[in-house]
Formats: sequence, C-alpha cells, structure tokens
Amino acid sequence: MFVDDGSKDSTRDEIREFASNRFDTGFIFLSRNFGKEHAMLAGIQLLALGVSANISAARSFRPRTGRAI
Repeated sequence: MFVDDGSKDSTRDEIREFASNRFDTGFIFLSRNFGKEHAMLAGIQLLALGVSANISAARSFRPRTGRAI
C-alpha cells in the first residue's frame, strides 16, 4: 500500500508508474496534504489484515526502492 499524502511533488506519478503492472500493490491519493500521520492512518485503515510497514520517504528514495526493502 502506497499513500500519496497530497504533497506537490512527483510521488503520485512515481506510485502510478510502480503500480501500473502490479496487482498486489494498492495506493491512495489524498486530495491535499493532511500531514504524514493522516496519510499513514489512511493506509493502515484500508489494510484490514496483513502486514504493514510504514516508511516516511520524504524524498529519501523513489517508491520503486520499496521492492528491496
């Protein structure tokens, strides 16, 4: 699950590119920047069961780097 927190960067496009051919990847695009905590909560709430790893990238790496994590 990837969540774009509504920031004005290229995260949304990067998520779309990464998830375009993957059926095991979910994503959420928030309409505006509500803050990191709200973005994380939105992702966690949609994951009813399973494993969740919260990574606050803040431009630290591209979403496709998540494959290696």
